[in-house]
Amino acid sequence: MKSTPDNTPPAPDLSALSAAEMAGVISDLQQQLDAQQQALAKQQSELERREQTIQQRDESIQRRDTRIEILEELLRLKTLQKFAASSEKHRFQTSLFDEAEVEAEIEALREELPDEDEPDQDEPPRPARNNRQRGFSDQLRRKRIELTLSDEEKAGATKTFFTKVKEELEFIPAQLNVLEYWQEKAVFEHDDGDES
Repeated sequence: MKSTPDNTPPAPDLSALSAAEMAGVISDLQQQLDAQQQALAKQQSELERREQTIQQRDESIQRRDTRIEILEELLRLKTLQKFAASSEKHRFQTSLFDEAEVEAEIEALREELPDEDEPDQDEPPRPARNNRQRGFSDQLRRKRIELTLSDEEKAGATKTFFTKVKEELEFIPAQLNVLEYWQEKAVFEHDDGDES
C-alpha cells in the first residue's frame, strides 16, 4: 500500500520567543484558522446549495416520471377505447368482454327472472326442426365456371355433359358472387353397345 507523503511542515521551536512575538504568532495562526474556517464554511454552503439543487432536480424528475406514467396509461386507455369502439357496432359493447363482470351480471339477471312453471302435460313435445341448408342462397348472383375436357380426353366420346362439382363464395367489397364449377364429362360407347 502506498503511503501519502507528509506535507505538514515541522513544528517551529517557539520556546525562544518573547511574549510579544508569541502573541504575534498566535495572532497569525488565529487568522489562518479563521481564513480556513471561512473557506470551509463557504465550501459547506456551496455543498448544501448543490445538494438542494440535486434534491429539487430529483423531485422534478420524480414528478415528471409520475406524469409520464399517467400519460402512458391514458394513452393506452384511449388507444384501447379508440380501437375497441371502431371495431364494435356500439360503444357499450366493449364491456361485454370483461368476462368476470359479465358472468356476475348474467347470474344477477338469472336470479331476477321469475320461476318458470312446469310445462303443461297435455301438450306433446315439439319435434326439433332440422333446417339445414345445402349450398348457398339462390338469391346470390352466380357465375358459371366450366372446366372442359381437352380434345384428347373427349376423343371417341358420343356426347359430353357438365356436372356441378363445387361452389365457392367470392367476396368482392360490396358484392358477393357464388362461383359454380361445372366439370365436363364424356360418355363412351363400349364394344357391346353399352354406354359408360
